Amino acid sequence: MNVEGRHAGIRLPEGSWWDWDVVAWTAGQLRLAAGHDLTYHHGLELVFDDPVFVSCPSGFHDPVFRASPPPSGSRSSRRRS
Repeated sequence: MNVEGRHAGIRLPEGSWWDWDVVAWTAGQLRLAAGHDLTYHHGLELVFDDPVFVSCPSGFHDPVFRASPPPSGSRSSRRRS
C-alpha cells in the first residue's frame, strides 16, 4: 500500500472550505469535495482510503474531522449461574 503523502492529522490548506459534498463513496474509498460554493467548482478534494466507519449526509457545511476513539478493550460476557 502506498502511504506517501498521508497524514495522521488533517490540516486543510488556507481557503474557504464551507461547502462539502460526497463525490464518491465505495467500500474502499470516501472522496469529499470542498469549496466556498460548490455550484460551480470545488478547489479541494480529500480522499479517505478504507474508512472503517463513516456517518455523514451527501452534502454538509463547515465539518470537524476527528479520529475515531480507540477501542475500549473491554469485553462483555454472560455469566452462567
